Amino acid sequence: MATLSLSLSLLLFSRPPEGKTIYIKKGKNPTPAQRRSIPLIKDCPGRTTSSSMIRYFVELCKKKLESLSDETIFHDSTSGFNYYGKKCPNCGATGTLTPYGDYPRYLISFKCGKIIESLVKPLRFECNPSGTTHGCGTTHALLPDILVPYSPYSLRFMLTVLIAYFERGTAVVEVCKYFGIAVSTLYIWKERLLEHKALLLGELMSRKKPALAFIHSLLGSDCLSDHLSDFFHRHDFSFMQDRLQVTTRSVPP
Repeated sequence: MATLSLSLSLLLFSRPPEGKTIYIKKGKNPTPAQRRSIPLIKDCPGRTTSSSMIRYFVELCKKKLESLSDETIFHDSTSGFNYYGKKCPNCGATGTLTPYGDYPRYLISFKCGKIIESLVKPLRFECNPSGTTHGCGTTHALLPDILVPYSPYSLRFMLTVLIAYFERGTAVVEVCKYFGIAVSTLYIWKERLLEHKALLLGELMSRKKPALAFIHSLLGSDCLSDHLSDFFHRHDFSFMQDRLQVTTRSVPP
């Protein structure tokens, strides 16, 4: 029976116990993600005024990916955000952002050989505090860099799936069955990775560096957030985000 071994020794996702390897086996029971359709939660909840996103690039690095779950990284990032004195990403006004509640979205991640589904609540901020006249009235959802805009799947989940694909020893359909995604989704992620790899490295360097080595270098970096932030500010959309989606915004320096 064909199997697919996930070489997590290079992945930094909290390795399985020494001497054990994770295998994908044909006929494996469906995961919770396979048994039901996970709705895509919009990252800019609708309201009468316009909305955008605040991308927060401060948390991801090798050490955090080794020791923490994506949900924990999300909560640590959210609780550590200091909005005081920040500029509005829409109009540039300083000191006009005020808390505006939160909203629910799904987060699907992968750690220690398991698919983890959770409901997280990104914070929202409004640029129009009471008593001011220079706020623009827009709302902004705070998205730490572990999240991919407009997708319930975390960045770690996407890259884990792609590593399994590039290292596979069995059919693509078995990889997709194991992770609870459609085959078409995997190929979309693959093409997006190759496109974004070229944007991040440049065409010449991208051709010299295989996709698998590129993913390992990202996950093994001590400054992953810096790479993600650089990509966003150069191209005005996030790494592994569908670029056809509405352009997001980041907190101006």
